[in-house]
Amino acid sequence: MKRLSSFISILLIIVTIFFLHTFPTAFAKHHKDGGHRVQEHVIKVESLSQPQPVGEPQPVVPPQPVTEPQPVAEPQPVTDSQPAVQALPQPALPSENTFEIHIINHASAGADTVNVTCNPGPPPGTPPPPTPPLGPPVPPYLLKVEEAFSWTFEYPDPSADISYSCVIDWTGHNQGLVTLFDKDSYTDAECRGDNGNHCYWAIAQDGFYFSNKDGPFPGPNWTFRWPWGL
Repeated sequence: MKRLSSFISILLIIVTIFFLHTFPTAFAKHHKDGGHRVQEHVIKVESLSQPQPVGEPQPVVPPQPVTEPQPVAEPQPVTDSQPAVQALPQPALPSENTFEIHIINHASAGADTVNVTCNPGPPPGTPPPPTPPLGPPVPPYLLKVEEAFSWTFEYPDPSADISYSCVIDWTGHNQGLVTLFDKDSYTDAECRGDNGNHCYWAIAQDGFYFSNKDGPFPGPNWTFRWPWGL
């Protein structure tokens, strides 16, 4: 019994010595490993909590000026697609004292001609008028069969004295001296018509015919006036 107790005591001493020999190393190792893990954990935490690097500062963009709103164009009225028709200037209407004299050759036949020489004023051989004759001069004409010519004149003053007389020479046949217009005689009134003031004179084989309308000759519009003769 005493030996057993001694043996147990010795065993306990051995165990105690072994334990004391190994425990500080394990404890130190454990402490070392645990401290490393804690330190590593702290480093990781600190690395996560470190501020991120700041990039280059971006240039400051100046604010754009505020533009004023543009006025809205008013809608244009819709027009017809057809082009505008411009009014043509109307010819001036002749005055009431504008006349046109027409002479038509119905006398000659074949190669016969009629020479017509007209001048403003009274017929040749009559007393000259107190004032110079009014009206434009008329050049002489040579009329073949069925040919005609005309001229226009105007007297704005109703008191004016104007007339036209003509020497008509039917070559180789007859001659005539006629007054084709005289304001102070019947021709002024007879030449006035609805379509203007026209004096038509037809030269025929038996003399001279008058009308204020153009039409076929002979016909109802024509009136015999004078025979041939000077």
